[in-house]
Amino acid sequence: MFNNSGNNSNNKNVNTKIRTLYGETACLQLAYWNENISIKVNPLQSVNAEGMRQYDYSRRASTALSTDKCAALAAKIEEVIFPAIQQVKKDKKLDNPVNTGLHVGNKGSAIFVEYKNDDNDVPSLYLTVYTNIGQDGKAPKDGVYSYKFSKVDTIDNYDPETGTGTDDSVDAEFMFFYEKIKNITDISGAAAHSINVDMDSKTNTGNRSNNNNNFSNNNNNTSSNYSAPVNDFNMDGGLPF
Repeated sequence: MFNNSGNNSNNKNVNTKIRTLYGETACLQLAYWNENISIKVNPLQSVNAEGMRQYDYSRRASTALSTDKCAALAAKIEEVIFPAIQQVKKDKKLDNPVNTGLHVGNKGSAIFVEYKNDDNDVPSLYLTVYTNIGQDGKAPKDGVYSYKFSKVDTIDNYDPETGTGTDDSVDAEFMFFYEKIKNITDISGAAAHSINVDMDSKTNTGNRSNNNNNFSNNNNNTSSNYSAPVNDFNMDGGLPF
């Protein structure tokens, strides 16, 4: 069920940061990596006396979604997650949690978007990476890395004379993530990243030409073969950003 032997090797290694999100359960880093979107999750470690969140940067799950997998995950979000959100707006509660996801890497791992009640019974959205999934499909608790998306509070029908209005909220962080995977090929950040990829390709092409003519180039930008499985470890490694 969770076996996936796919390997995404690439001789380019270009990264363009999208955004880092600091949540109550984890830190989520998003970046363009070659033609993919890379995802890195570091779990929350503690909250200090000043209320500042401290994250465990020695542990992480990291992976990358290809354009095809971005499209697939976006489609499943529209099919599974969005209807559940609309139902909660109508019923004011979430009776049946839902999730949708796909295989990533080649080590029995998967990434899921989950819509479930948090510890305060508030319907919330999560991006969860499951690692070290067994042959029976079960995921060990110490291999789960989950980021809870934050909401933005809003006010509808505000009356400045009475100071009244209707409080509401928007899953803004989640919508940001959804828009990035939905529009990976045409969003503005991808345009800048595509220039970086193109420049890297031209540099490597020039280097190969120089090498073929027995010329040395001290500014050579060495390419490296790299596959992007999910990594679950306590040492340096993972995606290079």
